[in-house]
Amino acid sequence: MLRTDVSRIGAIDLAFVLPDGDATYVLENSSLNIADRNYFRKAMNGEKNIEVVVSRLSGNVVALFAVAIFRDSNPDAPVIGVLTARKDGEKTLSNLVVNYKNNMQSGYYYLVNEEGTVISHPNNDLVRNQFNLIKAAENDPVHSSVGALVASALRERKGISRYTFDGKALIGSYAEVPGYSWILFDVIDKITVSTDNVLTRFEAIDSSIKIVADQERISAGQWKSRSKEANNCCPEYLTLIT
Repeated sequence: MLRTDVSRIGAIDLAFVLPDGDATYVLENSSLNIADRNYFRKAMNGEKNIEVVVSRLSGNVVALFAVAIFRDSNPDAPVIGVLTARKDGEKTLSNLVVNYKNNMQSGYYYLVNEEGTVISHPNNDLVRNQFNLIKAAENDPVHSSVGALVASALRERKGISRYTFDGKALIGSYAEVPGYSWILFDVIDKITVSTDNVLTRFEAIDSSIKIVADQERISAGQWKSRSKEANNCCPEYLTLIT
């Protein structure tokens, strides 16, 4: 019954996942075990979340939205499964971040997750290759500047950045996305910056972060609602789950 919802929410597919990690996909009529995926484990603990991963079905980068399915509506009801939505990972988060218009030609935004992996960036190759800035610094000194910055940002959660990446001297600011473990970076090529406009430019990051958080909370909230509806509209799947 959720087949029509796939296109409505712009997903590639939806899946019902059993507590052992066996996922059954709505459109593709295929199955896959995802017990080792972090998004599944978090959802089984009642935590709605979003994760960017490489799909084991297609090999493409996808964004997984995951939410728990509860046995009933009681506050202490046990989790009996997980509902996931799979979206194009290169577009979903990147569209949210890259579309923020920058008043400087060299400026842009990007997101990293709690491990330092790029999950949204104007350069989609970084997202597609799940480029980890911290690990890259460990393996190649050329990335030591950006690796040190990201490691510091994950600890401090908000601050000013000065570093080099891809041969460019960059400055900017960063802050956590409320409700998530992600860090949003606002970046400008240092060569284009004057002291008169730099403070005005960086003040914009707070409103941008709020937009990202609001967008993702709307999506996550919709999935919370859909998981409750699943108890009523899809008994054939819940029979398998229970």
